[in-house]
Formats: sequence, structure tokens, C-alpha cells
Amino acid sequence: MAYDPAAMMQKIRSFLSASARFPGGVTIGEPKGKPSDVAAAVLLGDGGTPEMTMTYAQGRQTVVVRLYANAELREPPEHVELLMGRMLYEVIEDFCGDFDWSDANVRNLLVTEVTWRLGYQTLETTMHRIADIMLPTLINDVAALT
Repeated sequence: MAYDPAAMMQKIRSFLSASARFPGGVTIGEPKGKPSDVAAAVLLGDGGTPEMTMTYAQGRQTVVVRLYANAELREPPEHVELLMGRMLYEVIEDFCGDFDWSDANVRNLLVTEVTWRLGYQTLETTMHRIADIMLPTLINDVAALT
């Protein structure tokens, strides 16, 4: 049976929601409208099959956690940068240490390959500062080799 990433993505959404860091909400996929406050989204990133056994392909799946902060409402202007920097490193620490990656399919987080990228995105004419945190994972048995 093929791997289904839904359980991992739902677990990440629940974990981020429980942290109370994101009053604007946590979604799987891009939010439909601009977040009302600091928010996060869980997205699928790049993947591949770096290993295989005699019967299964082992997978590598990157999950992207995107953080959003309204870049137009924060005063003084440096507030958004300070906020994003703090949130970025708190979330990275959570996933490298506190998050329980164990499940039947997810083998582990590749901690030394976690990366992040910052930028801007316009949502409904409002500029948001964003941070994409790439969390690469090893997945057991993504496809059966028959």
C-alpha cells in the first residue's frame, strides 16, 4: 500500500495549534485568505526515494512549515523581523527536540538537513513576512516493489 502523508501533516498541524503561538490559525495547505494574526501552514515539499529494500522503496519527504506575520501592521517596523526570528527558531527547536516523529511510517527527521528560507508574500493585497522551514523526513515503505 502506498504511503499517505495525511497522518503526519495532521499531527504537525495539531502540534502547532496546541503551541498557542499562532492566533491566526494553522492550516494544511495555503490559507484561503489573509491570516488575521500570526499564522502557520503545513505544506508538502520535495521528496524522493533514496533507498530501497528487496520489497519496498524507502522515501524522503520534506514537510514545509510556513510562518506568516503581517508586515504592514507591526510598529515599530523592526518588530516583524524580531517576531519572525523568534518564531522561526522556536519552531525549529520544537521539531528537532519536542515533536514526536514516531509513527508506523515516519522513521525520523533528518536534523542536520533542516533548512529555512525567508521572504514576503502578498495575501489579499497585504504584505506578509514569511518563513518556510523545510523538515526532511525518512519514510518507511513509500511503495511496494512487486
